[in-house]
Amino acid sequence: MRPPISTWTCGHCPAHQSGVFSDLSAAQLREVEKGRVLDQYKKGQILYYEGHHPLTAYCLLSGQVKVYRVLADGRPQILHLAGVGDLLGHESLLRKDAYEATAEAMEDSYVCTLPLYAVLPILEKNPGTLLRLLAKVTDDLKHLQGSGAVDPGRRPVSVRMARLLLDLNERFGRPVHWGSSIELALSRAEIASMLGTTTETTIRILNRFQAQGILSLGHRSIDLKKISVLQSLTR
Repeated sequence: MRPPISTWTCGHCPAHQSGVFSDLSAAQLREVEKGRVLDQYKKGQILYYEGHHPLTAYCLLSGQVKVYRVLADGRPQILHLAGVGDLLGHESLLRKDAYEATAEAMEDSYVCTLPLYAVLPILEKNPGTLLRLLAKVTDDLKHLQGSGAVDPGRRPVSVRMARLLLDLNERFGRPVHWGSSIELALSRAEIASMLGTTTETTIRILNRFQAQGILSLGHRSIDLKKISVLQSLTR
């Protein structure tokens, strides 16, 4: 049985087991552990703010975090969602620029904070780790462009919705006998902000997909019943 998160070493971390830090030796992990801090964030608490200077990167050990920026009219635009094992704030840490977005806990979450002084020496000594981190930055940008948040006018909203549901399913979905279930505490307004459209349009498309038997809407979940139909919409 895995020990409580509050007692985890870096060897327990999902980011070590399958992510950016997977090639680090036990000795290198101990160096990281000297600087890292385990924090618990309650739902609604902010990990970091847009415009603040980055001093740490974050690794999500449990829970979910939304990353968003505030538009000129004051509305939040969700750029992406982070799940267990995801890194946050790493792109700003690499560039030594201000955070380009705000990260907020969507539910109670355990987070490992990795200070700049602990991360940079590891990257300097391990080119493979640095390359994986750069690849993650590239992959994050690709997902952002695919979501429609960057240029929402290029494709119909129904296509962007299908793409978003497929992406969420890939990262957060779990198999069930009727297809797949995505359990996320996302409001319809938050889904709309991820698509770059209105809440009304989002509700209309979700209801249409439900009427067509493509999905079923729950209180905290979206059940996908015809994934192949969503895939065909994105081609």
